Amino acid sequence: MDSRRPTANGGCGIGPPGAAVVIGLDMLVGQDISIDYKHRKITRGLSGLARHSVDVETFTASGAPYWVVPISLGGVGFRVLLDTGANDLGLFAPRGSKPFKFVRSETIAHDSATGEQKAFAMPPMILVLNDGKFKNQVAVIVGEAPGALREIDGVLGPTVLGITRIELDWEQKCLRWDTQ
Repeated sequence: MDSRRPTANGGCGIGPPGAAVVIGLDMLVGQDISIDYKHRKITRGLSGLARHSVDVETFTASGAPYWVVPISLGGVGFRVLLDTGANDLGLFAPRGSKPFKFVRSETIAHDSATGEQKAFAMPPMILVLNDGKFKNQVAVIVGEAPGALREIDGVLGPTVLGITRIELDWEQKCLRWDTQ
């Protein structure tokens, strides 16, 4: 049985109808793309509809490009990895000289063998993404960053902020977004 099926934009989806397809940014390097979460569409190019933007930095690990977005949470700056498929804000456990003192408000995961606490939800805070302010954002503090991500403070899924559209502008190295 052929698992390929036509998609709305004339492309070809792989897998059974309704299945999610994961595409890494390494497949789209240098190509501007728009992700419309509200209408569940990914298109090439910029729509021109996004009202906000933030400059990003990119870095490569294991041959794959990563977009790093600067945010402020509770008045403290962080560099977080943009994860277009995530719906959370996760911060790696503070290490070294990171000036962030976090309050553990709720243990959300623990190691049943050792009883060690593995993840904590922080109290809600204001998150700032350039000119956008997002109230009552809860971050989850998880373990230390894995090897390639040690320079990163966490991971951000844009939909956790209520963002409905993002646009990756490779030429300008900026993330554009909208919440409507």
